[in-house]
Amino acid sequence: MIIDKLKSKNQILLLLFIAGFAFVSCQEKNNNLGLELIPDDQMLQVVTLKDNNTSDSFYERDSPIRVDEPSACIFGVLNDPLLGQTKGSIATQMRLTHKPEINATSVLDSAVILLSYRSFTGDTLTPQNIVVKELSGSLDKDKAYMSSFDVTSLVSDKVIGNGTFTPHQQMSGADTLTQIARIVVTKEYAKHIISLWDKTDESGNLIYENGDAFVKEVKGIYLEPQNVPSNRTGALITTNGSYSISKGMSTYPVDLRIRMHIYTTTTVPDESTDDENDTKDVQKVISLYSTKYSATVPKMEHNYTGTAVADELGNERGSSKYLYVQPNEGLRSVVKLNILSELKDRWTVQSDSIDVDAPDDNLYGNDKIFINKATLKIHVDTLASEYRTMGVPRVMTLRYIPKDSEDGDLRDNENGAYIAGSFSSSSSSYVFDMTKHVIKYLHDKVENSKMYLIPFNRVASTQRAVLFSNKSEQGIEFELIYVKKGISERN
Repeated sequence: MIIDKLKSKNQILLLLFIAGFAFVSCQEKNNNLGLELIPDDQMLQVVTLKDNNTSDSFYERDSPIRVDEPSACIFGVLNDPLLGQTKGSIATQMRLTHKPEINATSVLDSAVILLSYRSFTGDTLTPQNIVVKELSGSLDKDKAYMSSFDVTSLVSDKVIGNGTFTPHQQMSGADTLTQIARIVVTKEYAKHIISLWDKTDESGNLIYENGDAFVKEVKGIYLEPQNVPSNRTGALITTNGSYSISKGMSTYPVDLRIRMHIYTTTTVPDESTDDENDTKDVQKVISLYSTKYSATVPKMEHNYTGTAVADELGNERGSSKYLYVQPNEGLRSVVKLNILSELKDRWTVQSDSIDVDAPDDNLYGNDKIFINKATLKIHVDTLASEYRTMGVPRVMTLRYIPKDSEDGDLRDNENGAYIAGSFSSSSSSYVFDMTKHVIKYLHDKVENSKMYLIPFNRVASTQRAVLFSNKSEQGIEFELIYVKKGISERN
């Protein structure tokens, strides 16, 4: 019965829009154009409410996030003039993809770790020094690692590699070419790997032929960038860690996995002669990779010391006109829409018979209010964000924090969906469709609690954004379009 009424009202609403209803800003206002065409008992009023000054907003440190099995790893040091220093390191297991062709005659020539990347954030002038250390403790592929885990507790003091690179980018047509940072591995570490060629595990199997036995012997590596001078920007590169790009995904098939190549000179039979005793020396390579079977745990560190951000970090009553969003357990913006509580207090609620989860049922107030659309717009300061050089996240998610949750529930409602908004370069803002959330709130399905804004890609991104808070001239805009009929309102 209610759905039939709803369909009838949708037809009437369409007529009203075609008749040229003008939406009104800043306050609730009614436009009577065309209402003489509608019978008195069907009289509806289309109302647009815009509000940009009753929201609360502030910024705070983001909560720990899961970081194992990342789609990409962030590496390097960036001195952000706004957000201070960000430092990205990587711990990963190295695995063999096939048994190496070496023997007791193999002699080490050289060894190198290759760190590939196709994109970066920062400058192209500052060299970055890399130190590689050996893992003394084991990573667990089946374990879920949070960003709060101190992976350095598994790192030894033993340095097994050093290298220097300056981030840069090269293009070929529309495709970005792969750049490689090369890190020289110590001969001592490389010789240890070569020495395993004929060793067996506890079960008598060759270690080189048993991946799990190999990572027990060669536990992994920790790649750590060294600080760059405070007067230099530095850069963060994005590497795929344990994944590679196939031919179908790129014009130029590349391998972006972290890998180690150990080059040896090995004596092998010379099959080009008839004498079975003849031998020759050839170069053989032992290749180790951070694969999908490896445990990979990135480590991100943020230091806000001495920045303007630090002064109001986590201050719910702060006066800053800016909000900040930063990935990798950096910063999140928090918003609360006080206007919703005011509306709910004004409108008489009789909604026991309404199924708010029905896709076509947006009624509120027992056939008195029809919620057409609710949107939240948060503006970006593109100048402060350095949009052209640093970029901003393409998609943000707005997540709901129930009052009774101490650590912050990541769901915006009981079905677990997230409210997402894409960046619009034309309006320099993120726009979120809040319709379902508002309806659920008016029906007491969710509370009007804080919501926090984070990048859709929380782990494998370097892009941050500077947003205008409710203290700014732009404000945080909430727009509600609804149709009402004979509603009882409280003064």
